[in-house]
Amino acid sequence: MTRPADGSARTDGPGGRRSLRDIEAMYGSLVDLLPAIVYVAEPRPQYATIYISRSITLLGYTHEEWLGDPYAWVKILHPDDRDWVLDKSQQCLHDQRDSDFEYRVLARDGGTRWIHDRGRFVFGPSNTPICWQGIMLDVTPRKEAEAERERLLSQLQSARDDLKELGELVPICAYCKRVRDDRNYWQGLDRYVAERTSSRFTHGICPDCYTKVLEAEGSPDEPLA
Repeated sequence: MTRPADGSARTDGPGGRRSLRDIEAMYGSLVDLLPAIVYVAEPRPQYATIYISRSITLLGYTHEEWLGDPYAWVKILHPDDRDWVLDKSQQCLHDQRDSDFEYRVLARDGGTRWIHDRGRFVFGPSNTPICWQGIMLDVTPRKEAEAERERLLSQLQSARDDLKELGELVPICAYCKRVRDDRNYWQGLDRYVAERTSSRFTHGICPDCYTKVLEAEGSPDEPLA
């Protein structure tokens, strides 16, 4: 490999000499087709951006906007995740192992997105860190599906607990229909069920009681308000 006067590295190959700028021009469009954000960063906090693929627009940021701020990645980390993400990144660098974790970031529109970040620190011959390179995948749909699944499982478990509670013998008065609870207090059936399940009662009147109430009031043909 030789280095011309303009400072860009060149490689010799079957097609002649090509600069790294030429190589990026050749393969940059291929990288941009990937459903992932490819990055190269400085191997030390605050991990300033060296290279970012144009797919950074998946988060709403323009390519120029991102490159204009070397510390853009740290700035978009979700406040609740920033400390542990930076700590884990530093630990991976120290241990010379790949980074692989999921965290939240703030998109350009202010929304929260989930990122699966897989990276690797590159070291030189003298074990000096050269750069941190990797890919970021937007896994927000999967995370939302997992959260919805957990919500449904929680509702199912709650319903099962309700059925188990109501599946026990319920001591109810044969006359007034009040129920005796485990503290030996008598209470209305609706309150008893409401305290032990997620069910709630709405009150209406059945046809038979409707007629009886009106007859008691002397107005059997008038509708109830």
